[in-house]
Amino acid sequence: MKNLLFLFTLLFVSCFGGERPNKVRAMKVLEYNVEIDAPSDIVYNVMIDKDHFKEWVAVFGPDSFYEGSWEKGRKIIYKSPDESGNIQGMISSIKENIPNKEIFVQPIGIVQDGVEVYSGDKTKDLDKSFENYLFIDNGDGTSVLKIEVAVYEELEDYFNDTWPKSLMVIKRISESSK
Repeated sequence: MKNLLFLFTLLFVSCFGGERPNKVRAMKVLEYNVEIDAPSDIVYNVMIDKDHFKEWVAVFGPDSFYEGSWEKGRKIIYKSPDESGNIQGMISSIKENIPNKEIFVQPIGIVQDGVEVYSGDKTKDLDKSFENYLFIDNGDGTSVLKIEVAVYEELEDYFNDTWPKSLMVIKRISESSK
C-alpha cells in the first residue's frame, strides 16, 4: 500500500483509517540531507517544478502530483490515487518560502476519496506535523538540501527508507540540470 500512496496520504490517512487511538501519538522530527553538485537555485527549482516533483516524489507514490502554489501564504494540495483509483492527499499551507533558501509546509487538511476535509478526527493532529526544506548554498557551485519532517514514530522506518531514495532523485535531476 505504501508504494501506492503519497507521503502525506500515508502519514495521515492510513494512520487514521480505522478507529482513532485514545492516547496521544508521539511525533518525531527526522532530518535528511544530501550534498549536491549544483547551486541551491537549481535544487530549489527542481523541488517545486511540477514535472520534476512527479519524479522525486514517485518514491513515495508513483502517480503523485500537486495542485496549487508554492508561494508563501498559498495552499498546495498533494494528491495520489490509492489502489482503487480514489484520490487521496494532503492539503497544506506554505508558511514560508524564501526562494533558494527555505520552504516550510504546514498541513491543514486531507483529501479523502477526492473530497477536501479540514475538520474532524482525521485532521485534528495536523498542526503537529510539518515539512521544512532547507537549501544551503556552499558558495562553490554546490549545495546541501536538508529535509526536516515531523512524523509519527511508527513511520520512522518508512521515511528512513524513502526520503534518502527521494533525495538521490533530486540530486540526479539537479546535477544534470546545471
